[in-house]
Amino acid sequence: MRSVPASWVITVLWLFIWHSLAPTEVASSAVRTNIEGIPKGLEPRREKAYPSPRCCCGGACAVSHTGKHAFVTSVRTSRYVQPLKQLVCSLAESNPGQLLIVMGCKDDDLSEVDKRAIANLSTKDFKVEYRLVPDIGIQNVFSPRFALNWIKLNSWNMTEFDSVVNLDTDMVVLGDLTHLRTLPTDFAWVPYQGPKRWWHNKGGFVFLRPCQAVFQHMLRLATENEELQFQDLHAEQTFIDWYFYYTGYRLPIPYNTNVHKALTSFKGGKLQTPGGAAPIVLHFANIKPWGIQPEDKLYKWAHRCKEAQAKPADE
Repeated sequence: MRSVPASWVITVLWLFIWHSLAPTEVASSAVRTNIEGIPKGLEPRREKAYPSPRCCCGGACAVSHTGKHAFVTSVRTSRYVQPLKQLVCSLAESNPGQLLIVMGCKDDDLSEVDKRAIANLSTKDFKVEYRLVPDIGIQNVFSPRFALNWIKLNSWNMTEFDSVVNLDTDMVVLGDLTHLRTLPTDFAWVPYQGPKRWWHNKGGFVFLRPCQAVFQHMLRLATENEELQFQDLHAEQTFIDWYFYYTGYRLPIPYNTNVHKALTSFKGGKLQTPGGAAPIVLHFANIKPWGIQPEDKLYKWAHRCKEAQAKPADE
């Protein structure tokens, strides 16, 4: 029987040790996370430790109360007015006759010109409303701009709607989303936006049933418990994942398709995700729509409207 070279044994042992010690997912060099994207040592919310109110459960969630529904996004700085135009164009084509609420705060970096541009996106076939909401600025070390994203929690306070679909501004919607309104749940999201488990994005696409009690509970936990602010991770995205991990519905990749990680085919000008389904929502999470050049095969999806192709002034 031939002996195994010592160098092979050393290499195998080194790889085993490295794999055992390496984090499953690394959001920053200082934080180790599990496969859910939550810091190791902190499991997702359990009812016993953090009892949560519910405004509905199961099939009762699909019962109409107000008959109103909305898409919601947020724009906090001038640079995101252009991507907003792309989002609106795609929604108007794929979900005509609907309403998009654009959240913002009083002291945001938006000029009067920017605000008028947002208001002018509304047409007779697709309504756009700019709405001021309370700021929930919580510091984030991993990426300071993530502090701006906590206002997403205000979506849970929009109780005039039976359902809300919260979208990141750097998204393009290709398919109908109104069918989600019949989901028998108060929350649904896309755990992973690509084929590899570490390409997750919990807050980019969220379906929810507004509930003031849930809003107040989430707000209190996020503002009073520093551990749940996830300042070294993805801020509100990690918090939302932590909060609804055991109760939320999982939606497949097509609802939040990372254009650089989850598109596997461009044959005949048609896009395809790893499982063979066409994407419903494209997410330009790594390179923003204005960074897609004319020679790029994604160009026609990134630029739905000619007037929105201009590069942001501060880019």
